[in-house]
Amino acid sequence: MADDIKLVFGVEQGGLLKAITNTEALEKKVKKLSAAYANDSVSYGRYSRAINKLAKATNRSKKELLDYGTALRADEKATKKAKAETKAFAKARCKVIRWPARLCAVPEIIGGSASFEPVAMMGSPSRAMSKCSAV
Repeated sequence: MADDIKLVFGVEQGGLLKAITNTEALEKKVKKLSAAYANDSVSYGRYSRAINKLAKATNRSKKELLDYGTALRADEKATKKAKAETKAFAKARCKVIRWPARLCAVPEIIGGSASFEPVAMMGSPSRAMSKCSAV
């Protein structure tokens, strides 16, 4: 009666990793097709046929992939709009504060990056001037 029974359960994650990789590849393909359609480099007919082939190859519905492409384009459009509104707000803020125009879009010298940031985020005009003394 001293027989011990040992059970070992192994969990394979290969299926999960493969599913994640396939999903990411599908998303990239739909994103590339959607970007091409948004830039008018392909017609809607070609876009629709390519999505249809992709749907058949991946056992997804065509509507699902078309909806995903539409959502990607809407997100990109909203991001561009928000970026433009943010820039307009920063310019308007500089005008209200009445800082000289050259102080409203100087490169961040201290950080060493090439990005431009509104000086209004740096605090007071005297602090902005001290950061911009090399300009």
